[in-house]
Amino acid sequence: MIVLCEKCKKKYRIDDNKISKKGLKVKCSNCKHIFHVKRKEESSKKSSSKTSNLKNSSQDLNTKKQPESNKTKPAKPIKTEVTHLPDYAEWDDDIIIVNLQGETLDAANCQDFKEEIHNILETPNRVIFNMDNIKFVDSSGCGTLNSSIKRIKKIGGDIKICNVQDQVAAIFRLIKLNRVFQICDTLEDAIQAFNA
Repeated sequence: MIVLCEKCKKKYRIDDNKISKKGLKVKCSNCKHIFHVKRKEESSKKSSSKTSNLKNSSQDLNTKKQPESNKTKPAKPIKTEVTHLPDYAEWDDDIIIVNLQGETLDAANCQDFKEEIHNILETPNRVIFNMDNIKFVDSSGCGTLNSSIKRIKKIGGDIKICNVQDQVAAIFRLIKLNRVFQICDTLEDAIQAFNA
């Protein structure tokens, strides 16, 4: 369903199935306003059970089979509310984009970075680390990235990296971090990779 930010009227597309019975809090990436989205009443369930449309029938079958497939592979991450989202992170549909700040991710700042994204890593969300500004990463920075992906994957989330500069990409290849993360050329590629 399509919802609008109450302040700036930016449109958001939210899957009804991702909204809990209590509703969902959404933080606007444009004006940072937090608004509440309520789940549509059982109308979608009634329409799918009454119609004989093949498309709806196949969707119902897929929904019923979902718990079985969850046993073999983890469910896709869903948009889960994150309290205290850092200023440099924003929602884009159901993906959190973290635009890494500064030019380095090293021993001097990686502890602060860990603390700032702690709440994001405690939820099963889809996350993209946009490294457009980062020109250097040391072993501490690589360790922080590695521990972040392990931590969020344990609870069903995922992280992709994009806009990695050549020097940083060379370091990732050297320590085989490119095998841990999916590294995408652009932000758009990373978003597409989640939707593939």
